[in-house]
Amino acid sequence: RNVPLKLAQRQLMKEVNEMGFRGKFDFLYIPMDSRRRSNRGIAFINFASATDAQEFAVLTHGRFLNHPFAEKSMEVLPADVQGFEQNIARHAEILLSKTETNKPVVLR
Repeated sequence: RNVPLKLAQRQLMKEVNEMGFRGKFDFLYIPMDSRRRSNRGIAFINFASATDAQEFAVLTHGRFLNHPFAEKSMEVLPADVQGFEQNIARHAEILLSKTETNKPVVLR
């Protein structure tokens, strides 16, 4: 939670990679609010292991992203949907859409 509203998925992926998690996650998605033309302030990242997810949470919870519009510290919480396959199933409609421009990043 508290992802800067103007942060793009590519920017978040770059920052997560620079934190040392390159290759340790396989799904990343920042849902957009089409009416406001910004993201909804949340992101979903599926890590390859529970250990990687826990390390990310310890490193980032309560801290600010390196972004000029970061106004609130991040709040890292487990998502209702866990696992790569489950995230793909949950977001299948968006992934298969021919008109959606902001699709989840799938790294498998």
